[in-house]
Amino acid sequence: MQHRYFSTGTLVAVLCIVLAPRLAPASCIAISTEPTNVYCRAVIAPPFTLGTLYVLAVLFADQAADGCTGAEFRIDGFPAGWFKTATPNPAATAIGDPFGSACSIAFPACQGAPNQSVLLYTLTYLPTDMLVHSMNVVAAAPPYDPQFNCPVMRLCNGQPYCVSGGYFRFNDLGPCEVAVEPVSWSGVKALYRDAFH
Repeated sequence: MQHRYFSTGTLVAVLCIVLAPRLAPASCIAISTEPTNVYCRAVIAPPFTLGTLYVLAVLFADQAADGCTGAEFRIDGFPAGWFKTATPNPAATAIGDPFGSACSIAFPACQGAPNQSVLLYTLTYLPTDMLVHSMNVVAAAPPYDPQFNCPVMRLCNGQPYCVSGGYFRFNDLGPCEVAVEPVSWSGVKALYRDAFH
């Protein structure tokens, strides 16, 4: 009888090779240093000065391809000791706090098109340290609709749509995560089964 032994590293390598072609850009809500393109890192150096970030609805050719009319999310991990404010896009109506449990922003008309970004909020901050900090966009807590426990864009047809939440890093020059279409766990199990049996 022949036994098959595979290391965790081998499994990860095979899954990365098999899954890589399936990944495609997907709409997301991201934090950026630029108001129209996503750049997800900043380096803090003394003397500490005011900085600006932007929360963007980034639209790709998925269900959000025609644009969005709003979003619901929160920002997790923003440095607690830093001074910060969030100003919604003046063309929209907003409630809640992106740094708190939730915020919701709505536009009177559809915004954007594929491969465009829609400004949701402008964030102003005053850092008080030079440590490494990582934050990301996550679901409201609790979400307005429990069936959508994710960052949500409101599509131009009025329907809610789950999207990825982007990461932002202070003082960390590692690679930024790019939002991709999620692969279901059942799909991963099937790939594992096919690769090793």
